[in-house]
Amino acid sequence: MVAKNFCHTTPAPGPGRSGNELIAPPPPLPLALPPTPHPFLLALSLLPRPAPFSWLFALALSPSPLPFSTMANRPTSMAVSGNNRSFFQYKLVLLGDSSVGKSSLALRFVRGQFQEFQESTIGAAFMTQSVQCSDGTTVKFEIWDTAGQERYHSLAPMYYRGAHCAVVVYDISDASTFTRAKSWVRELQRQAPPNIIIALAGNKLDLSHSRQVSEEEASAYAAENKLLFVEASAKTDANVKLIFTRVAEAIPKSDAATAAPRSQDTSSKTVNLGEEDNRRKCC
Repeated sequence: MVAKNFCHTTPAPGPGRSGNELIAPPPPLPLALPPTPHPFLLALSLLPRPAPFSWLFALALSPSPLPFSTMANRPTSMAVSGNNRSFFQYKLVLLGDSSVGKSSLALRFVRGQFQEFQESTIGAAFMTQSVQCSDGTTVKFEIWDTAGQERYHSLAPMYYRGAHCAVVVYDISDASTFTRAKSWVRELQRQAPPNIIIALAGNKLDLSHSRQVSEEEASAYAAENKLLFVEASAKTDANVKLIFTRVAEAIPKSDAATAAPRSQDTSSKTVNLGEEDNRRKCC
């Protein structure tokens, strides 16, 4: 008699066995099934994969303008290297009438380059450069090169608020730009941080044969208003680095002195960093 489902008889007896012996069936083979994933992980894997993040796409969808206005209003002073505080970072703004050569001075200082026909700045341009001071410290300038056209004048306070230093540029071969520079100095004295360092820079020293503003007149005005004063030429690279080195030397290297007050104006302003078609000769 055969026990169903539990055992079976061998069809032919082997050595030492009878034909009616009962033997146990072989164990069932395990099913090769993949492990069941966690429900949460399974649901997560079914979600669509997000596209790579794009800053340009995010800026295009943002209701606010480009974040350059936020950067311009952000005062920066930083000292590192422990107690030695050998590295400082300051915000510097370039101001002056159109075509006096602000961008040419900045380009010469930052990149060591000069372009005979420098395209006019639209809104503002931003760049950085460092100088070594005589006391062994390093000063890194965050340079904001502002547009000189009158239609951009309303944007200027956004850049010099919170600035640690300003360089007001005029053209020594154009007396009207010196008059305009005086206006910029008065505005800074009224509205800029009270501890701001102001330098007066007479550019285009290579055109001294066409000079309309004497060095004595400009130097006397600078001394009267407690300004730093340098005449330079972006074209020949004369005294360009000296402008920024004197500013760096004049800034007090202490946290209390360099902490410019934060601007209370948090409104956003669009800054168009583009180029105009009209090109002007800047030296």
